[in-house]
Amino acid sequence: MLRRSFKPLVQISELSALLSHPQASQNLKIVNTNYATQLPSYTAYNPPAKSDHIFLQKRLPFARHIDLVNIGDKSQGLPAMLPKQENFRELMKELDIGINDHVLCYGDDNLVGPCRAFWMFRVFGIPNVSILNGPISLWQNYGGKIEEGDQTWKATTKPRDPKDFEFTINKDLVTEMAEIQRSIEAKKSDLQLIDTRKKNAYQGESNDPKGTRTGHIPTFRNLPFVDLLKEDGSFKSEEELNRILRERNFSFDTPTIVSCNSGMTASVVYYAMNLVGKHRKLSLYDGSWSEWSKHEQNPVAKGA
Repeated sequence: MLRRSFKPLVQISELSALLSHPQASQNLKIVNTNYATQLPSYTAYNPPAKSDHIFLQKRLPFARHIDLVNIGDKSQGLPAMLPKQENFRELMKELDIGINDHVLCYGDDNLVGPCRAFWMFRVFGIPNVSILNGPISLWQNYGGKIEEGDQTWKATTKPRDPKDFEFTINKDLVTEMAEIQRSIEAKKSDLQLIDTRKKNAYQGESNDPKGTRTGHIPTFRNLPFVDLLKEDGSFKSEEELNRILRERNFSFDTPTIVSCNSGMTASVVYYAMNLVGKHRKLSLYDGSWSEWSKHEQNPVAKGA
């Protein structure tokens, strides 16, 4: 069963077969983590529109819902930060997700939300996290069942041990602005820094709707997250992902930090690198360009 195999990427057909077994959902927590971005034109932060309303109308069986933007820490004035530890704990209690459960994330539109949720769950110490390979439209095309109305998972909850919700932040997976600043000042060559925005945003050719400066953080190389996805919104094969990363001279042995505009699409590259390689250290700069560009003392680069 899925909860024993712990595959990081679950295909549509695999989930369909799993849910055909009566006890399949016992330790499996399916979570809708929609994040509304239009991939062809995506350049910057674009908040989900009524994601909870969409969820109530159409979702996978037994699915819960997490609004990744609204649960984030707003104290820094940034669009989509990690939630505070106590807020995350309360949300997990509300959704009946414990540290030893197997979490399966999926999105309505694309894989940005699920990948961000994958990173978030890992940060808070949940080891068994998977992603459904494709948006809900692929599930429907396959003939998968759709749930609406009452959320059926609420009828399956059981009393939990308080230890199920003892989450500890893994700080190794999170990079803060000060670490990037120190890296640039020291001209460190033992770090691999990746900006996952589209090429025009990375090179400073497109305007940021939030009014921040344009360009990218010096020493960051560009790997657009869309290059790792198929037109239908699913991930390319592991072989193809491996080939893309190696042809563009990205290493699996060098400590790596990924960044984007608000820490969302960077999670797509973060997840892909987890999927195809074993890294000594792989982390995500949560504040990303939204934070970096706000501080005038931070240097900015443009062009390729």
